[in-house]
Amino acid sequence: MVIPMIDLQVDTQKCDSPNECRVCLDRCPQSVFQIYPANGRRPDLATTEWAIQPLFLSLCTACGICLDTCPQHAISIVVT
Repeated sequence: MVIPMIDLQVDTQKCDSPNECRVCLDRCPQSVFQIYPANGRRPDLATTEWAIQPLFLSLCTACGICLDTCPQHAISIVVT
């Protein structure tokens, strides 16, 4: 039996303000997505640029909620 692999892709060109939007982060029932400072953290500088990535892919069930709710259509699911 072959177990399908799920890969989530986030188009960072379309998802340009994830800290303000947060829809996929808030709606994913499996909490697959994580937001982080795009340029790393520096103690002397407030973060202004954020990025979001699916960091917990093993939890993803490919339910499609992130696809359906992303206002920028920046997420795609690839099942292999």
